[in-house]
Amino acid sequence: MYMMKARYMLPLLALSMATAWAGERETFDFGWKFKYFGPQDPSNAGIPTASTGHQGDHPEAYAIDNNLDTRWCAPNQKNGHRFIVTPGFKDPVKLFLIYWEKPNNFEVVIKVTCWDESKNCTLSFNQGGQAASFVMMPEPAAIRYVEVSVPGGTDISQWMSIREILFTGANDEPLKVRRGPGAFVHAAVDADETGYKPVQLPHDWAIESPFLEAEPNETGKLPWKGWGWYRKNFDVPADFNPEKDRWYLDFDGVMAQPQIYVNGKKAGEWAYGYNSFRVDISPFLKPGQQNLVAVMASNLELSTRWYPGAGIYRHVWLEKTGPVHLTQWPTYVTTPEITADSALVKVQTTVSNTGNTPAEITVNQSVEGATAQAATITIAPGTEGVVEQELRIPNPRLWSCETPNLYKLQTQVTMDGKEIDSRSTTFGVRSAEWRKEGFFLNGKRVQIKGVCEHHDLGALGSAFHARAYERKIEKLKEMGCNSIRMTHNPPAPEVLDLCDKHGILVIDELFDIWKRQ
Repeated sequence: MYMMKARYMLPLLALSMATAWAGERETFDFGWKFKYFGPQDPSNAGIPTASTGHQGDHPEAYAIDNNLDTRWCAPNQKNGHRFIVTPGFKDPVKLFLIYWEKPNNFEVVIKVTCWDESKNCTLSFNQGGQAASFVMMPEPAAIRYVEVSVPGGTDISQWMSIREILFTGANDEPLKVRRGPGAFVHAAVDADETGYKPVQLPHDWAIESPFLEAEPNETGKLPWKGWGWYRKNFDVPADFNPEKDRWYLDFDGVMAQPQIYVNGKKAGEWAYGYNSFRVDISPFLKPGQQNLVAVMASNLELSTRWYPGAGIYRHVWLEKTGPVHLTQWPTYVTTPEITADSALVKVQTTVSNTGNTPAEITVNQSVEGATAQAATITIAPGTEGVVEQELRIPNPRLWSCETPNLYKLQTQVTMDGKEIDSRSTTFGVRSAEWRKEGFFLNGKRVQIKGVCEHHDLGALGSAFHARAYERKIEKLKEMGCNSIRMTHNPPAPEVLDLCDKHGILVIDELFDIWKRQ
């Protein structure tokens, strides 16, 4: 008898459970347009500054935010760094102040370019130990831009770092630097789409770009840093009712920090580039009209130590359902008792009620003729209900690396005698445990022969292609591989399905960390 005891259950080294969707679930991969806006932090969009770079979380915007607690910092202590600010106003400037992070002991060169070129000037000085540089104009003038540079004299204790640049007018009045439109202007329905190009998802903007010699080797010398916008128009039928209908966008993965807007309004966001997430777009839709979804993706410096890819690099799905429905990942299947005669299958099902009234629902489960006792619960409005059921499979075909047998669990949810939702969940019957002799699968010792696989597909980049990844698994199986460590983050959902299909054990990592213990 094979029995998987609770203390030996492996939450990481596990067989995934694939979900096939019933009902109105459709691809949302087509009809997109995309534009890349450059390698900067999108929070700097519209900021009238430029520099030779910045260190970590100290971007150019911090030097003109009227906050002495923040600062722009050069990327290193080398000589020759520059900081440029374009004030954006034409009021005559009498003087301006440069507040340094620390009292400076280096040479400072300031070039002032005015709208009246006859008033251009260059100042060079070393005040020595000053916390601020007071720059008096020879005469008040309207300034186009100011360039501050440190040609020499810096060291690690005297990094070029500016807390704030403040301008004063001819009548001693403060003049505020004006910024242009920010990054989120591109979420608007009527945003200018000049420079956008049609793309099909999954899409990796970096892999389609030329190699950049200045970029580091570990990230492929490709322009993965920066930000871009995706836009897609789609129709919503006139009979759509946000009180009765629920439309969700399911993103399998966006690299990274996606912000999702529908018809110009923020519908959701996600902080992590490697796992899937859902956005309820129902409240933002306009029935009987063409609607717009816009997604901004941004990759920041120091956010990876390998090639991550960039953009909506996995599939997107549109799911249409009612207020009472199965959740995004509704079924959790385990097989805690296995013998040659039967296998006990335990199923935990989660149903959501997003409506305004209580819902009495019934859940039915079946696997190849074996059925669970129907379970009926009442779910309060705005909550989720969990149903636990079990059934037995006679003469189970076990899942193993050599014979990856799979079953399909059919889940049906009814209300008032009518089916309102259903799922088909693929799972395997197996036991797994660690003993002092090693790892045992179905009571037999298995030598783990694994590899560490990043999520990208080499020359294809990080845009997910199921057949390309399946070919990779087939080649690994030919080599004798029986397990994959998903290094160092969750893969596309289809990868776990493929590992089930081909008999691959999985260590599904969630996060990677560096520079800290």
